Amino acid sequence: MIYQKKTSVLIIILLLCFGLKAQPDTIPKKRKAQLTPLPALSYAPETGFTMGVIGDYYFDLAKGDTTVSVSKVRLLATYTTSRQSIFEPSWALYSPNDNYRTSGYFRYRNFNDRNYGFGNEVESIVVNFVEKDEVWEADTTNFQQFWSKRILFEGNVLKKIIPNLYVGPQIELDYVFDVRNDSSVVVQETPDFQNTTVKGFRGGIGLNVTYDTRNRPNYPKTGSYVQLSNHFFGKWLASDVMYTALGLDARQYFNMYKDHVFAVRLFSNHRFGANIEDLPIRGLARFGGRELVRGYFFGTYQDRHFLTFAAEYRLPFTFLEDSFLPLLGRLGMVAFFSGGQVYGDYHQFAFNDFHLAVGGGLRININKNETTNIRIDYGFGLSPNSAYKNKRQSALYFFLSEAF
Repeated sequence: MIYQKKTSVLIIILLLCFGLKAQPDTIPKKRKAQLTPLPALSYAPETGFTMGVIGDYYFDLAKGDTTVSVSKVRLLATYTTSRQSIFEPSWALYSPNDNYRTSGYFRYRNFNDRNYGFGNEVESIVVNFVEKDEVWEADTTNFQQFWSKRILFEGNVLKKIIPNLYVGPQIELDYVFDVRNDSSVVVQETPDFQNTTVKGFRGGIGLNVTYDTRNRPNYPKTGSYVQLSNHFFGKWLASDVMYTALGLDARQYFNMYKDHVFAVRLFSNHRFGANIEDLPIRGLARFGGRELVRGYFFGTYQDRHFLTFAAEYRLPFTFLEDSFLPLLGRLGMVAFFSGGQVYGDYHQFAFNDFHLAVGGGLRININKNETTNIRIDYGFGLSPNSAYKNKRQSALYFFLSEAF
C-alpha cells in the first residue's frame, strides 16, 4: 500500500515536471527586432537622383503571435540633384491579437512641382523664360513649374471590430509655404490654362474603415485589402478651404504558383463641397508618380475626382536559392499595367478616356524574413499628349518596397 502511494506520488511529480518542461514550448517566442539601414540612392522624374539614408526597423508588439504582422518604423532623409530635401519618418504598428493598429507619417519637403492645369487632357502651352549667363532662354512646356516647402502629417488609429475589420479616426494636416516660380518670367500662351492655389493650410479629420485579410502587409501573397476613408476639411482645424474628401482603395492578391503573385488594385478619390478653383493643388485628386500609374509625372492629370487601376505580376527568383549562385535567389522581376482618369463631374467620366501605362522592373531582396525589396521600375505612359509636342512620358523609379 505504501509502495503504491509512493508510486502514485512519483507519477504525479513526473507528470508535473514534464508539464512544466513543455509549457515554455507552448508560449510563442517574441520575434527578434531587425534593423535594415540602406543608403537612399534612387531616381524619379519628380526628384532627379536622390542621395541619403533610409532605414526600416521591425519589432514585435504582438509578443510572438505570427498571425499578427510585425510593426515597422521607417526613417527617410534625402537630398536630391534637383536641390530637394526630404525628411519623412513613418510607422505601422500592430498590437497583440491585432486589436489595434495605427499607421501614418510626418513629411517635410522642400521641392519643385508642376502645375498642368485641370482636366483629363494636358494641351496647355507654357513658356518659361530663365536668365542664364546674362542670356534669356525660353523653355516651352505644357506645365508651369514652381517650388514650395511643405509640412504634411497623416495618421490613423484603428480598432478591430470583428475579425479582419478595423474602424477608427484619422487626421490630415497639410501646410504649404514659401512658394516661388522656378523661372523669372512665365508666359501662358494657352488662354484657358488655369492656375491653382498652392500655398495655405488644410486640416481635416474623418473616419477610416479597413477590411484586411492579407497574409502580411509588407509583401502580401494572398488576401484582400479594402479601405474606405473620408476627411472633413473645415474651420475647426483652421483649414483655408472647406470640403469633403472620399477615398476607396481596394486590392486583391493571388498566389498563382509557389512564390508567384498576381496583384490588382482599384483606387478612387473624390472631392465635394468646394469649387475646383478654390481647392489647392495639394488637395486635388492627382495621379502619377512611383505608386499610381507609373510612367506619368505625379500631377500630370488632376481634377476633382479620379479613378485608377493597376495589375502587377511578381516573379521572385527564389527557385535559384539552392543553385550554384544563391544570391540570384534574392532577385525578381515584375510586369505591370495600369491606367487612370480624372474628371470634374461624373457625367464627364468615360471608359475610353483612361490614360494607360505599362512597364516592368527588377526586385532585389534585402530582408528575407520580411520580404523587403528594392524596386527598380520603368514605366511608359501610353498617352501621346502627356508631354509637350505630342510626346509620351516615361519614368524610371528606384524605391524601397512595392508600389502596393
